Amino acid sequence: MNRIAVLLILGIGLSYADALPSSGSVEQRAADRNQQAIVTNSQVEEWLRVWQNRLNLDRWKVDIRIVRASELNPDTLGHLKWNAADHTATIKVLNPVDYDLPASQIPQDIERTVVHELVHLQLSNLPRNGSKIVEEQVVVDITEALLQLERGGNYAAQNLGGMPAPRVRNGSSQNQASRSK
Repeated sequence: MNRIAVLLILGIGLSYADALPSSGSVEQRAADRNQQAIVTNSQVEEWLRVWQNRLNLDRWKVDIRIVRASELNPDTLGHLKWNAADHTATIKVLNPVDYDLPASQIPQDIERTVVHELVHLQLSNLPRNGSKIVEEQVVVDITEALLQLERGGNYAAQNLGGMPAPRVRNGSSQNQASRSK
């Protein structure tokens, strides 16, 4: 009987220990959880589905992931990598925890990133001998026009003054683009 009681107490203790936070302050972990819940994986997948359909990119198999800043190029909010040969692509969007915007603006900005990266994908068949800066400006302009149409007259376009140079890289059959901060 004593062995059963000891095992039961040890089991309860281990369960309790697993439930305790492992690092960082309680306030920081709560803030991280609250910010992370601002945008969920299912929300970005829904934006992807809606905008992929609107942009007639249904032949592409596109995966999307919310990632930490360390998984993106410096000073970027999103990243697209595609393979034209098999029509596959992966979009990474910045985790809300790593944003410098007010919480109320983060969902709209992440959706903007999804649209931005899909516009790059739409333009992926164009020859890559032009200016990357021109391509990036065209992508930004198309993205803002699409979001303006979607959200109506009270939509505030993104302020683009002082934007860093775009990050667009080319490879043989795989290409990449990133949305800069």
